[in-house]
Amino acid sequence: MSAPQQRSFSCPACQVLIYIPADLPPTSAPCPRCGTTVTSPALPAATAAEELGSIPTLRPVTIPEPRPATIPAPVPRTAPSKKPAEVTRTPGASSATPWFVSAALLLMVIVGGWWFYEKFVTQDSSSTPITTQPAPTKKPAATSTEFTWEGQARHVLRSFLQAQTHDEKARWVIGGKATVDRLQAIWGERLFTEEPVNPDDFAAILTGEEKSDPPIYLLLYDRPVQMDIKKYLRPLVSMEVMQGAVPLDPLTKTLIEPENFEMPPLKIEAFFKQTADGLRLDYDLYLQTRHRTLHTFAESAPVGAKAVFRAIIIEDVPLLPDKKNQRRVYRITDPIHISDSYRVTTALDSATSQLLSQIHWYGMSGVKSQFAAATVRVSKHAAGEIHLDELICWDFDGLAGAPGRPWRGAVSAPNDTETVSPVEPTPSLTDP
Repeated sequence: MSAPQQRSFSCPACQVLIYIPADLPPTSAPCPRCGTTVTSPALPAATAAEELGSIPTLRPVTIPEPRPATIPAPVPRTAPSKKPAEVTRTPGASSATPWFVSAALLLMVIVGGWWFYEKFVTQDSSSTPITTQPAPTKKPAATSTEFTWEGQARHVLRSFLQAQTHDEKARWVIGGKATVDRLQAIWGERLFTEEPVNPDDFAAILTGEEKSDPPIYLLLYDRPVQMDIKKYLRPLVSMEVMQGAVPLDPLTKTLIEPENFEMPPLKIEAFFKQTADGLRLDYDLYLQTRHRTLHTFAESAPVGAKAVFRAIIIEDVPLLPDKKNQRRVYRITDPIHISDSYRVTTALDSATSQLLSQIHWYGMSGVKSQFAAATVRVSKHAAGEIHLDELICWDFDGLAGAPGRPWRGAVSAPNDTETVSPVEPTPSLTDP
């Protein structure tokens, strides 16, 4: 058996196992782990036989040192006596660039860029010949009323709404003082106690009559229904009624209807016509649309009352009593409050019926229903019936129509596709 090549011993300080050559004499050296100076042990005895004495019958046997399964390689360590070199730094020095250095560099870049632009770009552009084109000729201000009417109309409307006297109102309406005198006889001081409205809240509408002679213009005000929340949240009945323990009486039931807490819609049609004095307001149609006079007349006028209205008129279907009494039926509608639409009747052979024959369609083959603007005089009869007394003129009197002016043609209803060539009325209409 061959002799072992290595032997080992433990470090007295850190107990690490140190391997040395088998024939190494006692030697001092630092521990490879902790650096403590250790001395290797002396060489072992030559043979076991020398220690036991002379035993001739036994052969000398060398017992090998036990080996671990895996022998780790020695880890070199730096002797503790050798300290690592220290890095000497200048006090106050920093590896990051100071902020003022970055700001200075940024400023230098900006100044350099500006100098480059002034030196080269501006100089090159100034030296390059530029072909100048003549400035476009400025168009003269439009003189057509098609472009200037809106501002004029708003000025007239504002002045009209701010007027507080009879003469001030007369300055801005069609017909002047005569119109205001006639309306004041009907309305009294209510002409000067209206709810204020802002002229700038009116929308400018093209009526399609701008090319007429004289042209007609329209400013439209349309405020929807508003709820009076304070009144709506106010309790009107007792807790017993609210819980259903006591029935609600008819009077209180009427008071709590939602429509009693609504502010009605406010719709105004302000039509303007060009006159010798400039644009002027149609006062009649302004009052009719603002105060819903057609609705008031139909709902609450007494029997025998008469009134003149600007309306959209169309022939309606007669009912059995109308046929029995030989009456022709029409429907008149407010120009802006389309829900204010009412049936009116006239005798089948009356002069009014003959003048309205231009829009007749009932009982006629191949003719579609048509509607037209007209100024009519009506009267209230018993049982809420409204009688059509007179067709004053086609279109709105004082605005686009006048007594004696022939019919200019009706417009087919929206669902109709056929049109009818109108026949001019033969009788002449006179001013009522």
